Amino acid sequence: MPELATTLVSKLRGHDEVGLGTILGSNIFNGLLIVAVAAIICPTTIKWHEVAIAVVFGVLAVLVTCPSQNGFIERRRVFVLLGLYAAYLVATVQNNMEAPSRFEGENRCLSWRDKIARPSFEPLQRGGVG
Repeated sequence: MPELATTLVSKLRGHDEVGLGTILGSNIFNGLLIVAVAAIICPTTIKWHEVAIAVVFGVLAVLVTCPSQNGFIERRRVFVLLGLYAAYLVATVQNNMEAPSRFEGENRCLSWRDKIARPSFEPLQRGGVG
């Protein structure tokens, strides 16, 4: 949602490049840094079918968003992008309904955290020095 607000405000102020930079930068940041940090905290296995939908729609969105020779993204492309987004939502919901729950079974992060040495706080001994 912050990207939408930034893009709208920059567009209204006549700074199209700020909106585009915000969207591209956000996708690069989320796709590279956030995934890397999350995997460092809790390594995970991702099955291809879980990300295939996002990859396909991401590539389609990039292809539709590429500006024409005059540098504009026409309104008809906007409607194509909105249609792609609606189709992405439908495909994601259908995929989640058909796939078994990922949260069944053991959570590997809990076992990973248990291996971290935790300080023990034993109660102090009462008594004086002799």
